[in-house]
Amino acid sequence: MSSSEQIIVDARPQIPNAMPVVTVSIIIPALNEERVIARCLESVTHLDFPHDQFEVILVDNGSTDATLQLAQSFTDRLNLKILQKKDVRISALRNLGAREAQGSILAFLDADCLTPSTWLNRILELTPADNAGVVGAHYLLPEGSSWVGSTWHRYQEAPMAGEVSHVPAGDLVMRRQDFLRVGGFDETIQTNEDRCFPVTQSQSCIFCGVHADLCGHGSGGCGVVIILWWGFW
Repeated sequence: MSSSEQIIVDARPQIPNAMPVVTVSIIIPALNEERVIARCLESVTHLDFPHDQFEVILVDNGSTDATLQLAQSFTDRLNLKILQKKDVRISALRNLGAREAQGSILAFLDADCLTPSTWLNRILELTPADNAGVVGAHYLLPEGSSWVGSTWHRYQEAPMAGEVSHVPAGDLVMRRQDFLRVGGFDETIQTNEDRCFPVTQSQSCIFCGVHADLCGHGSGGCGVVIILWWGFW
């Protein structure tokens, strides 16, 4: 890690030979998320997946509210590592989490999203094959969302499975080796790094797809639920 990157908490097992191998690394970027981070992490604790086979890496951008304290309260319930890299764009946070990840699969999650209990199981079932690149799902909205949220969602939601122009970075799954091979997200972009991600990977034969089983609104779907709007970092 560079001098600008700091480990705040590392509650991950330190004796790898005595523990099951971590399969999935959930990476959550954060900046002043005290209103939502506890709900996000609480949803992760209810994942129907062996907790010793996934880790959570929260990468903080220099929060000045209670984000870090709230996150630290989950160290006894999650295989959790908290990093901090101040005053950078969200792409840099995602990339740092990927570099520090132990899992072979990266699952990017936003702090204002809630995971269904089946999220990781469906991720492993739908993980891209060697000749693929990125899969994910568009966000779901909770009941009672504002008309602004509903209108935004209507234009963002994918109606079918297949190849698409982008996958939302807050519900994006990719093999770690492929992510690092193509250089991760563009850290010069302030926002919409997910829309530019597939374009920058075109020379590496990486494609982007949304799977119908991830986008379902019923109990069988696995798109994460977005609970709050975010700002530019």
